[in-house]
Amino acid sequence: MTGIYMEQKEIVCSVVIHTDQKTEELKKALCALENQTAGFPEGTQVLLIENKGDEEQHRLCSDFREKYGENVRILSASTVSSLKELRQYIRGCYVNISGEGDYWDADALRIVRKAISALPQSGGQTVENDGGSKIPEDGGSGNVSEACPEIITCRREYHGKRSGFVGVGDRNFRKSHLCKTDKRPKEVLYDLDSSFIPASLLTGEESALEAGAAERQTLIGRLALRSGRIRYLREAVCHVSDVIPERGAWDFLDRKDEYFSYAEAAYSGIIECSRNYCGEVTAYAQNFILGDLQTRLEQPLPQEMSREERTAYRELISRILGEVEDLTIVKSRLPLPYKAYALRLKYGDRTFPQELLLNRIPMQIRMLEERDGMLHLEGVSAHRILGENREFCAVDAAGREWNPLCIENSHYDRKGMLGDLVQQGIWFTLDLPLKEDTVYRFRISDSMGNCAWMPLKLQKWSRLSGMENSFFLCGNRMVSREENGIAVSSGNLYAAWRAAKRRDSILKKLGKPEVLRIRKRAAGLKRKAKKRPIWLVFDRAYRAGDNGEALFRYLMKSDVKQSREIYFVLNADSEDYERMAKAGPVLKYGSEEHLAYFLAASEIISSAADQWVINPFGKDRKYYQDMIESDFVFLQHGVTQQDLSGWLHRGNLNIKLFVTSAGREYSSVLDGNYGYDESVVKLTGMPRHDRLRDHREKLIAFLPTWRKDLAGTLSDRAGERKYSESFRESEYFRFYDGLIHSPELLEAMERAGYRGEFHLHPSLRSQLRDFQSNPLITVGDDQMDYSGIFARASLLITDYSSVAFDFAYLRKPVIYTQFDRNDIEGRHIFKKGYFDYEQDGFGPVVYDLQTAIDAIVRFVASDCAEPELYRDRVDTFFRYNDRRNSERVCREIIRMEDSTRPYLR
Repeated sequence: MTGIYMEQKEIVCSVVIHTDQKTEELKKALCALENQTAGFPEGTQVLLIENKGDEEQHRLCSDFREKYGENVRILSASTVSSLKELRQYIRGCYVNISGEGDYWDADALRIVRKAISALPQSGGQTVENDGGSKIPEDGGSGNVSEACPEIITCRREYHGKRSGFVGVGDRNFRKSHLCKTDKRPKEVLYDLDSSFIPASLLTGEESALEAGAAERQTLIGRLALRSGRIRYLREAVCHVSDVIPERGAWDFLDRKDEYFSYAEAAYSGIIECSRNYCGEVTAYAQNFILGDLQTRLEQPLPQEMSREERTAYRELISRILGEVEDLTIVKSRLPLPYKAYALRLKYGDRTFPQELLLNRIPMQIRMLEERDGMLHLEGVSAHRILGENREFCAVDAAGREWNPLCIENSHYDRKGMLGDLVQQGIWFTLDLPLKEDTVYRFRISDSMGNCAWMPLKLQKWSRLSGMENSFFLCGNRMVSREENGIAVSSGNLYAAWRAAKRRDSILKKLGKPEVLRIRKRAAGLKRKAKKRPIWLVFDRAYRAGDNGEALFRYLMKSDVKQSREIYFVLNADSEDYERMAKAGPVLKYGSEEHLAYFLAASEIISSAADQWVINPFGKDRKYYQDMIESDFVFLQHGVTQQDLSGWLHRGNLNIKLFVTSAGREYSSVLDGNYGYDESVVKLTGMPRHDRLRDHREKLIAFLPTWRKDLAGTLSDRAGERKYSESFRESEYFRFYDGLIHSPELLEAMERAGYRGEFHLHPSLRSQLRDFQSNPLITVGDDQMDYSGIFARASLLITDYSSVAFDFAYLRKPVIYTQFDRNDIEGRHIFKKGYFDYEQDGFGPVVYDLQTAIDAIVRFVASDCAEPELYRDRVDTFFRYNDRRNSERVCREIIRMEDSTRPYLR
């Protein structure tokens, strides 16, 4: 097949591009085609659809047409407004209709063409599919797309608001494979713009080329139903713009007028298509509806919807769900609470069969460890879905029952589109005897007398994992996983040796020699650590300079290092590596040495609480989980002023020592929905405050915090993020770029002899290239020395950042620039906390660019004198000002270590 195309130079792929987009985006899409490793234009046709484009776009298209001749054609959108009209111009056997801002990876078309060339040819015979439509039969020669009408779809890498392989459909790309929709109905395809469609399937299609979201969804669903075969190509990548709204059901979550029209067109449309082509509403069509409907079920309806409209919409969704079989809902990819919700919406006032879900409610164990001679379990329970009165308990081999202590926790509540409670959040604790030769299983029962064994999910901090033959030792007992139960058996040396041999044999078969090496080294370190415990200290993987460094330097000068083995952890290529190595021993982050020491450590001490700190193993954590016994000490990156319980909750991070600096901060954590008590939360002060010095100059520091929705996705390097192309279009960029280049501000600064430094938060460091310095304000690099700039600056400009507390600690003035205060909660990781900037802040709060400029000019004119009002607020906020915070933190760590590891006393 490859020979046919190469020799005859026939068109294999037609790529359709709408030119009505930004010129830079259009240029990028065309350049991406020119740079294809498959060669261009051989084998590829480009159809450029013009619709009132500007002169520059038209010239760009004309030059492209002149350069590549007959393989490029420019069409008017008025001539080809529908797929039916477009079909006559398509020369390729496969066609892609690209989206706005999308472009192809350099190797994509080569991989696609290779997949097409591997398809069997047809002699022109056709067979009927289940729905009666004519589909060419395999065999013989002929047009390849008619021979086997597979839809070929490519992996989507987003750029814009999101970046990376973050789409919901990415789970279908675990490997390249052919999906037959009748065999794998859950592998639903929603993405038209990253797919190549057999041209023969477009015959008779009436859809508009510039269709809305509902019509696009219906089209790709209809095409998949007609084809019945989707080939997923993991290696072929389409770079998809996420600058424009996401193209799916969630396009209109805040526009009530679209709710009804979308549901009627997309959901009712796919039901009708399935009946027409397949004679029934197939499992694929049902999963198509459920997957697209998930976001609707989870998000509240627009507030402006009246009660009558909400009722009507519920009835509409109920009617649509009536076409979906109960078992399809239960077996779908919907989260468990929303499976129940979908069933309730489907049945309305009738009672749906509860037993369908009972055996699917999992036992989610977040923590599993030995405590006070008992097997201690904690976790999240999903047994209170839709308010049903279910109970669960542990049952041993003899039938004895142990009931958990259940506490309501709104952190785990789940609500539906009508604002109703879908799942009540429950945190449970359960202590079981470490009795030899018994198996604990978990049984759930409902009010109707139905019972089922709960599937076991071992998560987060459980020392057991999903790995076969996972076990750990508790004195002379061995705890292991047995199907959906937890087994306790003899932990004598012979039994442990046999279990370890079985585990190591599995690791060898899996091809994990590095895991075996690290485990062996860690076992040796653990034995030594019983006499001299190991502490690992972190800031960020790529740099120091925070509370971790401050505490580490204190420890290196204290007597503690005589009885503890203490290391700082940094990337080998960090600019701080050599500097920190002079202060004390440093481990290279991610090295086998670091991983072995991590497993042997008693304390993981960090100013960051990200996954790369607490889980340096990534997806391989399950191979090490039984060895992890360390306590996590959270030094904090700054004073907690907002409600961060959604991130820092005990079920997420299991912090064993939580450092705070102020009385109100301490109370907010202790009394908030974090899940910690007085044994964990400590009021000690932050170590880095011990190192703060005041050497003020005529310098203004611009230090805004980050925004979750503007930051690129995390890269493979710990803690680092990819560049986001949409950042420059954000209000955040426009505000701060306008501020640091304001002629009025720069004139005032020059007149008073001031200069400035602008630094981005580390989570936005990849966006530094978007800002430019000027003669008075320097855009700093990503290696900012916080303590240095705190010492030198006389005025701080920030928004919501906790650096304001460090600056205020030195009794220096702050200006809060909160231009986006009305929507910050929905775009970042926090909720509003105890700290009110107007009532409690250490400086004035401004809400627009001009007011910010005016405030800075006033402070500069007064030589940055701090008003008495704000100085008084600082004096009453902080508990300690004695530069002994590191000493207090160290003392609390040792006290905790002594209580959890009495053999070290």
